[in-house]
Amino acid sequence: MAFDRYVAMCDPLRHSTTLTNSTMAKIGLAMVLRRGMLVLPSLLLERQWTCCRTNIIPHSYCEHVAVVKLACADIRVSSYYSVSPAFCLIGLDSFFIAKSYTQILRAIFSLPTKDARVKTLGTCSSHLCTILAFYVPGLFFLLTHGFG
Repeated sequence: MAFDRYVAMCDPLRHSTTLTNSTMAKIGLAMVLRRGMLVLPSLLLERQWTCCRTNIIPHSYCEHVAVVKLACADIRVSSYYSVSPAFCLIGLDSFFIAKSYTQILRAIFSLPTKDARVKTLGTCSSHLCTILAFYVPGLFFLLTHGFG
């Protein structure tokens, strides 16, 4: 979404030529590979454990920290693993989103009329709300379940 907003605001005349189907497929593939590289080590670690407690996870979905807490084995490596990539991802995502929005804001404030600036800021506000609605609860969930 941030890349789409960036192209729409900073280079609107080339939006359809920049965001072609092949470009979007490459972006989608990069996202899937990035997520896969994060999930694969946790799956390999979890395969080695035995669970001695109940197998009921008190969450609405199965996530790594909850599975780690069920294991009887030494879970120090997994405890560190469960928190560090998430912080790296959140930090990396936040960096790129902030960088793209800096460019977007530069383009917005260079618009000639106030009406154009307000209309363009309104377009970006829904995206910013979506980002906050996704990242803030995710970060809170990570911190509360990762550090107990």
